[in-house]
Amino acid sequence: MKQFCLKNVRFCLLAMSVFIFFLPGCFTSDNVHNTRHYDAIGKDLKSMHRDFDSFLGTDKPSSLTRY
Repeated sequence: MKQFCLKNVRFCLLAMSVFIFFLPGCFTSDNVHNTRHYDAIGKDLKSMHRDFDSFLGTDKPSSLTRY
């Protein structure tokens, strides 16, 4: 049973790596091209993080604390 579970975990990790790297259709062997994509994804994630912070109201320091 444990061996079956381990095979499922390995299959899931393999499937996730395929989805992440090969399905976007623009993953190439050109490092400069891929770096631009990774930078754009990082920039989008940072922007999304800022959006969530502003929506939740955690982007400004609390008035209850002193700095």
